Amino acid sequence: MFLLTLFILLVTESPVGLQGKRPLITSPLAGESGACCYQSADEYFCSDIPGPEGQNLCEVIFQGVWQGTGSDCLSTDCYFGLTGACCVEDFEFYCEEDLTQEQCESNWGGTFLGSDSTCAVEGDYCQSEIGACCIDFYDCYDSTPDYECYWMGGDFYGDGTTCSQDAPSCEIYYGACCFGDYCADFVEEFACEVNGGYSFWAFSSCDNLTDVEECIYQEPIGACCVNNSLCYSDFDELLCFDYGGEWFGPDTTCEVIDCIDPTGACCYENDCQVIYQWECDKQDGFFYEEQECDICSPNCPSDLNQDGYVNVNDLLAVIAAWGQTESNADVNGDSVVDVADVLEVIAAWGICNI
Repeated sequence: MFLLTLFILLVTESPVGLQGKRPLITSPLAGESGACCYQSADEYFCSDIPGPEGQNLCEVIFQGVWQGTGSDCLSTDCYFGLTGACCVEDFEFYCEEDLTQEQCESNWGGTFLGSDSTCAVEGDYCQSEIGACCIDFYDCYDSTPDYECYWMGGDFYGDGTTCSQDAPSCEIYYGACCFGDYCADFVEEFACEVNGGYSFWAFSSCDNLTDVEECIYQEPIGACCVNNSLCYSDFDELLCFDYGGEWFGPDTTCEVIDCIDPTGACCYENDCQVIYQWECDKQDGFFYEEQECDICSPNCPSDLNQDGYVNVNDLLAVIAAWGQTESNADVNGDSVVDVADVLEVIAAWGICNI
């Protein structure tokens, strides 16, 4: 009943809070008492509470700081007397305990976290994580505050991490690796070398190497013969085609290619022309270098493919043209390809007699 009466008496008083550095001081109560400093929002108050239950009332009811038996609000400055945690930012966050608000703000330039506050609870947010920080992919620094690492543009590996244990990749060079006709990003330097890379570009990317010949795809080049007289060693297949030439494949050179194509007799379909070999090849003819058309077999009409022999190939040519009325497979000239032509081929079987 005594505690309840005392509590009602105290709370019915009208203490006036003071913003800033001067506390509210109430009149001392009669009898044995002590001062109780407590905080409400941003204001600090002081109330004299009789003992020996005064300390319990101060700490339980007011959530305040008991200034000791015999103390009084006339001689107690709560602004300077309340202590707690102080959050300080000075290139890194750290927390100090058991400081008054005056000490925290004036001496440390920090933020007072309230009376009876602690760094472990109220001040947990203001303590920086310390660990490994990787800068520019290869420079690693131990014991670096997280915010400082981010400020330097680095990658922070977490609280308690070290470069040797948690960031080994930061001490290894990564970059672009060129393989002659293509480029790969974020490749370790050693891996680039052992996998046949032509060149390694540390801290770079393939997007920055589009003008480096060995880093981009290139059409294979080789020898190209144009008009059977001119040879170009550095043409790709498409360029050679645009020039109307003949491309001899990748890595070929004019030193080993004879662009002056020989002429000769080209025998095909009971006909003959003296032309270049490449022209004859395009017509699927039989080419005889530096020969005239008399080498063909005009007196051997059963030799339909003009290879100098009457054989199964000629027989198949007759069958393929069966029933046609205008075909060189009409061996006997009766205007239709039929069994009579088959018999002609069989009769002339073997080497043509020119």
